[in-house]
Amino acid sequence: MEWSDLSEDEKFSCAGAKRYDTKEDTQELVQSLAGKENLKGVSFSGNTFSVDACASLAEALRGFSKLEQVDLSDIFTTRLKTDVPPALDKFVETLQNIPIKVLDGSHNALGGPGTRSFLPLLSSPHLRVLKLTNCGLGTAGALYLTDFARKLSSAPVLEAKDAENRDLQEFLKDRTLEDLPEVNEPVEIAVVSLHLGRNRLKADGAEALALGLGYFKHLKELYVNANSIPEKGLVAILRSLRDLTDLEVLDLNDNSLKESGAQVLVEILPSFPRLRHLDVGDCSLEEDGALFVVKHLDQVSNHLEYLNLSYNELNDEGVEILIEALKNKPALKKLELNGSAIKKVALNALKKTLADAGKADALGSMSDNEGDSDDDSDAADDSDDSDLDDLTSKVKKLGISK
Repeated sequence: MEWSDLSEDEKFSCAGAKRYDTKEDTQELVQSLAGKENLKGVSFSGNTFSVDACASLAEALRGFSKLEQVDLSDIFTTRLKTDVPPALDKFVETLQNIPIKVLDGSHNALGGPGTRSFLPLLSSPHLRVLKLTNCGLGTAGALYLTDFARKLSSAPVLEAKDAENRDLQEFLKDRTLEDLPEVNEPVEIAVVSLHLGRNRLKADGAEALALGLGYFKHLKELYVNANSIPEKGLVAILRSLRDLTDLEVLDLNDNSLKESGAQVLVEILPSFPRLRHLDVGDCSLEEDGALFVVKHLDQVSNHLEYLNLSYNELNDEGVEILIEALKNKPALKKLELNGSAIKKVALNALKKTLADAGKADALGSMSDNEGDSDDDSDAADDSDDSDLDDLTSKVKKLGISK
């Protein structure tokens, strides 16, 4: 259930862009919450709170046993990094006793220490969605998530010998890891949706994360977009997902997969029979890698609703193959190909085929398509219609299921 699914009577949010420095500053909020213990959603997003202010609000939430969604995103603007962990600890102490399903801690400068504050909630049998987008997790944050996931599964925490990446090896040798939360018995992590985009994971952070993802056994959605992850890091993540057969959403956007990484992607796609959202946009696939992916779209679940191949130099040959592949993707609702190198004839053929299948709105913006421009001469335009007829005739028999 999303925030938008809650009725106005079921949720509470405070006006944004306010500063709360003391317990007294929060009294108006505390009074507004009083008597609303049946709330299902609470949002403090867009304000800035001190440690004392967070302690006051956390205390006010005690007894909110029906609370399902808590939004703590963007609540520490201008605060010292050292204030973030103790402030979050106050909230987490309260939330551990409430069966929340969705927690959003995005857009806060967490780093390793702040990430550690959220760890106790991973042992909750109720938490389904954890959003930590744009939190500066880096290698330290990824390691905290991985080490605690492993500890919950009675597996040893990572050591330098477990890593291949040299930077990660050195990090593991030098780190001083604070005590992880206590675990009395093995726990299966209940999280089904993990949002870790824009966290500067890079190569070492990606491998650190990969060594823990396999313990999120119920995972259905993984977002690791825009993390400056090179090919080896993405490959490590992909291989760590092989046994997570419930996966429905895989967002790798704006990292570097390249052609050899695309081969690993194709290898594991059959492991996800329910996959409905695949985003490899802006993944440096280039022409050969993009072609390789579209040639193997038969490996993708027929439940696929969203496919993003944008900014990967897909060309006319790829479009022709794509049209054929889409005939077995009846659930497709959105196709992103912007930033490709598709010429007008091929693009029009794709649009016509989608329109004939009742999916004229499926194709996203093509404003940055490098091939979608006038031909080199006016004479070339004269041949467009006949070329389009030829290509359309060629693919018409393929069809795309409505």
